[in-house]
Amino acid sequence: MSKPEVLPCPFCGAEPLMREIEPHTHSGPLKALGIPDHPGSHVIECGCGAGMIAEAKQAVRDMWNRRKMYSYVQPRAGVPDVAGYDVFESESCSHVLLLPEEIAKVRLRLSASATALIRLTDHETARAADKARIAELEAALKAVKSYIQYGPHGAHPALEAIAAIDAALSQQGKEGET
Repeated sequence: MSKPEVLPCPFCGAEPLMREIEPHTHSGPLKALGIPDHPGSHVIECGCGAGMIAEAKQAVRDMWNRRKMYSYVQPRAGVPDVAGYDVFESESCSHVLLLPEEIAKVRLRLSASATALIRLTDHETARAADKARIAELEAALKAVKSYIQYGPHGAHPALEAIAAIDAALSQQGKEGET
């Protein structure tokens, strides 16, 4: 491995390393799954887990170096805590960064394309969709319980299973509120 001519890691500020993955053929379970042979690639990676891969050395350098950079700060009120992570927010409030607690917070300059970034709007949309789905499931469950309990056949053995589903939905709703 050699030091690439690239920008510092956007997560921790350290100098990333470049390495080459030689072309190789797959065997055993990978071959059985139909995984094609690997043509070879170049990787830029950092000890904190950030990395990129491309077939050509210059392509991976270009991808690493052209990322838009953001500056991150402590999050505003209302951004949820995540167990095991330090939470930061972009100054524009458009992205949240989750850094594992053990990573040193050095020069928090981060890539918009990094997988650890979550658009707040996407998070809020997903949360609203989850709440709507829970409400839909609760309404369907209520209708099914009513039919089974008071329908033409009287009480049904499936009521225990429905009670378990009902309890799980209630718990999911409580977890979603926190």
